[in-house]
Amino acid sequence: MNQVESKGITLFQDPAWQSGYPTVLHGFFTRRGGTGPAPLESLHVALSSRDSLGARQENLRRAAAVFGIRERQIACLRQVHGADVVRIPSGRNPGPSGEPPRGDAQITDRPGTCLAILTADCLPVLLLDPDRPAVGAVHAGWRGTLQSICSHVVSEMRKAFSTRAARLRALLGPCIGACCYEVGEDVAHGFLGAFPEAVGCVRASGPNRWKVDLSELNRWQLLEAGLLPEHIGTSTLCTRCRPDLFFSFRGQGEAAGRQISLVGLGPASRGLKTVPVPSE
Repeated sequence: MNQVESKGITLFQDPAWQSGYPTVLHGFFTRRGGTGPAPLESLHVALSSRDSLGARQENLRRAAAVFGIRERQIACLRQVHGADVVRIPSGRNPGPSGEPPRGDAQITDRPGTCLAILTADCLPVLLLDPDRPAVGAVHAGWRGTLQSICSHVVSEMRKAFSTRAARLRALLGPCIGACCYEVGEDVAHGFLGAFPEAVGCVRASGPNRWKVDLSELNRWQLLEAGLLPEHIGTSTLCTRCRPDLFFSFRGQGEAAGRQISLVGLGPASRGLKTVPVPSE
């Protein structure tokens, strides 16, 4: 993925999406380029009693400005580490203010709406159906991954938009890597029981300790759901290893902020090209 600097903000974008789908708005934002008091300084966008609403709104405004939209066009969720999928219908956008719907994934075919996912080690996944067109955004933590949230989103896009999985494009953004993501035996055995075919994604690292490759587990789910390997792009950046770029719950604990990932359809997004999305 390409590191992009825009309006003082740093984000990552996929070059194939940039060139093949120029009217599709997408990006995995970093912590750079925002405002707010320590320890949540810079581009922190989560609802939090430790940060001012004014700082959050300003950071959302800055992120939206990168794509030439307003912050009210950003559809947010109250993420609950589950597998519920929210459809943002035509004529309704919950926006960044007020009480957002509960869920950990959202989908839409509405031009002018950007779907938001907030993370601080969990995996953000962006989806694009170039035929409808339609987009999806997924928050895949370990609980959502264990509940096959990516598979649920592909299924919901098929129901809502007649999406064909073989035509669907996916980008897996920066998250905590297998280098740093260590879990206990109960979580590891949950993954091994749910996905016995995902060989190598869960490895013993010590007594009652296991390393988990969250990104690869979700990539495997997308492949099982029918996506083609060449249509799935992945990031190799670990949020725990790069505190200069990302908030990390494992690295900062409760003091960690949340970075935002966005995907949306621009007003001229009909007739999208079909191009493969390569891995890094």
